[in-house]
Amino acid sequence: MKSFSYLFKMFFLLVAVCIVSFGQAKQVEAGEAAINCCDITTIDLKSGLVTSTETTSGKVFHFKVSDQKLLKNLKIGDKVSADFNGGKVAVLGLSPCCNIEQPNVKAQVGARK
Repeated sequence: MKSFSYLFKMFFLLVAVCIVSFGQAKQVEAGEAAINCCDITTIDLKSGLVTSTETTSGKVFHFKVSDQKLLKNLKIGDKVSADFNGGKVAVLGLSPCCNIEQPNVKAQVGARK
């Protein structure tokens, strides 16, 4: 039979693991941007409207890119980071640049106008 000291140590190790896991889950729920969570599916060069799809859920959303140089560097399939709670998108690994315009709107995949 295991000693009381061993069981005591294992109990506290288990509690510590649970606390760390809970803390990490709370960070994601707090509205931090999900890094590279989404793929660009359409780009409208005239309006600056870009459509993206969240890879895990299939959620489709639009965001507006006002910087023409940045817009022209985007490609279909590029990964973007989205903060759905804050309504911001970061592209090409840059700081958040764009506002989410219309979440959950269906779009044609692969269209570049």
